Amino acid sequence: MMSYGPLVKYGLIVAAFLAFCVGLIAYGSHRKQQEWDAAIAVQAVHAAQDVIKAAENTARVEREFSQTLHAQAERVKIVTKEVKIYVEGPSKKCPVSPELEHAVDTVSRMLDAPADSVPAATGPPGAIAEPPETQLTDVALLSAYEHAVVELDSLWDTYAALVEWTRSSYELAKEGAGR
Repeated sequence: MMSYGPLVKYGLIVAAFLAFCVGLIAYGSHRKQQEWDAAIAVQAVHAAQDVIKAAENTARVEREFSQTLHAQAERVKIVTKEVKIYVEGPSKKCPVSPELEHAVDTVSRMLDAPADSVPAATGPPGAIAEPPETQLTDVALLSAYEHAVVELDSLWDTYAALVEWTRSSYELAKEGAGR
């Protein structure tokens, strides 16, 4: 048998110890990488779930808004039918003040004007408005009222849908942040 010197024996022990330490370090870094990858995967799953919930929320709000628009179209049909009944009925002079007639005519001219032109003021500021040259008819007044009702109803439904979508999106975001 060969006998090795004490220096070789200690060298082999140190080499074995170093190999063991390097193995532990490699194993530990591999485990940490696996934990890191698992945490990233969990975050990706949570993010995907949040996106799916947000998409479902948006689809629900869009579906409800579509149903609301359909119901609104039905209400518009009813309003249109009622306006035709009153317009086609016996004609009566509608007691309307000249100021209201002037305001409605001004608004009508503004709506009919191109987007980049605004009608000029007639007279000095603060002066009493002159009544328009043409008389406001019952048909025109009822038609303007009908258009105003329909437009306000549409704006309200759109606003309500936007509020609902924003509120539910906030709740989803708050729920996602709580994880």
